[in-house]
Amino acid sequence: MTLLVDETQAFRRIAFVHEEIRVQPGPLALAYPRWIPGEHGPTGPIQNLAAIRVHSGEVTLPWTRDPDDINTIKINVPPNTNKVPVDLIRCWKTLSPITKSCSPGTPPFSTRAASINAN
Repeated sequence: MTLLVDETQAFRRIAFVHEEIRVQPGPLALAYPRWIPGEHGPTGPIQNLAAIRVHSGEVTLPWTRDPDDINTIKINVPPNTNKVPVDLIRCWKTLSPITKSCSPGTPPFSTRAASINAN
């Protein structure tokens, strides 16, 4: 897995995340963390996700939310695909006092605050 985190918009309380996940063709379930270290309950802040995009090459893959688990999305990985890039836009809990939301726009992914490559 490769993980890039861009916090150049932290002053706007927005973080852009780009992951590349190794996969096999067929059904795939991706889960947002429900249990966060140091928390005393399943308080994973899924409500702070402003956008999720999953790609295969140049094609954006459609995804659906699991009807029984709000933290899980389901994707069908096309044949001949061995990795999928996933782009997330995350807002902090405290949103703009003016708009009461964050405006995701297009993630720039130009400057990274963190880069992790795990095999």
